[in-house]
Amino acid sequence: MRPPRLVRLSALLFALLAAAPAAAQTLHGRVTDAVDGTPVAAALVAALDSAGATVAWTLSRRDGGYELKLPAGGAVRLHVSRVGFGDGVSPAIAIVGGDRMGVDLSLRRDAVRLEGVEAVARVTPPFRDTRARGFYERMDRGRGMFYTAEQIVEMNRPRTTEVITYRAGVTMRRGKVWLGGDRRGCTPIIYIDGFRKSGVLLDDALAPSDIWGIEIYRNSFEIPNELPRDDMSGNCGVIMIWTLHS
Repeated sequence: MRPPRLVRLSALLFALLAAAPAAAQTLHGRVTDAVDGTPVAAALVAALDSAGATVAWTLSRRDGGYELKLPAGGAVRLHVSRVGFGDGVSPAIAIVGGDRMGVDLSLRRDAVRLEGVEAVARVTPPFRDTRARGFYERMDRGRGMFYTAEQIVEMNRPRTTEVITYRAGVTMRRGKVWLGGDRRGCTPIIYIDGFRKSGVLLDDALAPSDIWGIEIYRNSFEIPNELPRDDMSGNCGVIMIWTLHS
């Protein structure tokens, strides 16, 4: 097993940390505010290859920490972005198979202000599924309930079911998610990354830190046309869960 390595970069406020060796090539560290050093949660950290293509990505946790597993060794640059901050791109970082390397990332606030109104851009990860990329568009339509990655981080709930049942009207009954009251309630169909999941224990299948966004539609009338509708039972709605692998 290779010994740990320490590399130093001076540009763009990126600093590399000493790290312990691991079995696979991994980058890890914290994302912080460049001014006051406070953690930046739900920042998108992406590894770019020499052509600028994204080869792996993740979101920072509540404490600003992140862990990014790379599919192969080589030279990558880290692109980090977060709503309300300016983007940052590191110089090339060389990592070989079996290495575990620490990289701390710092971001500077970069909001555009117009006549007292703060305007910021939304950052959508490079999802493969076009339905996942339409998350914000559906949220703007105002139908259903939505949880963004930032909101999930702020909830600080240890289990996925606790995130889904965060608001009134969504509960757990006999191990299943339940929408509505006792008489008019129903069990929605749950999709993870666009695939229907039946009989899956959500808390065993994924953790809140794996989730990028959640859409909850309480009845069939709320469901947008681009989302699954043909295999629903009755008038109950659906829950769409999008993970970092969507």
